[in-house]
Amino acid sequence: MAQAQVEGEDAAESGGVVGDHGCSGLVRAYGLSPRECAVAELVFHGCSTQEIGRRLRLSPHTVQDHLKAVFDKTGVRSRRDLVAAIFSRHYAPTATPRPDATATCRT
Repeated sequence: MAQAQVEGEDAAESGGVVGDHGCSGLVRAYGLSPRECAVAELVFHGCSTQEIGRRLRLSPHTVQDHLKAVFDKTGVRSRRDLVAAIFSRHYAPTATPRPDATATCRT
């Protein structure tokens, strides 16, 4: 698993999975707080609630509270939905499809 946080550094400041924009793009798009963004970043890396809590020095209950806020602000109901929504809303539209990809798609 990729290291989402450098020791002593907030995941929101480390660049991370959300690309060159860091968490600033998520903050602008959804109004996430810096801590909510750090939690979301670690979700994108596949971290468990316990791992997020350990890395950010939060209790699992506090991590869950931040996740609920992220879900509300992004309009999703689960971690899986969060990752899919962020990818499809912000990355898939700019991805270059394979030449044969459109031929096999169904509506």
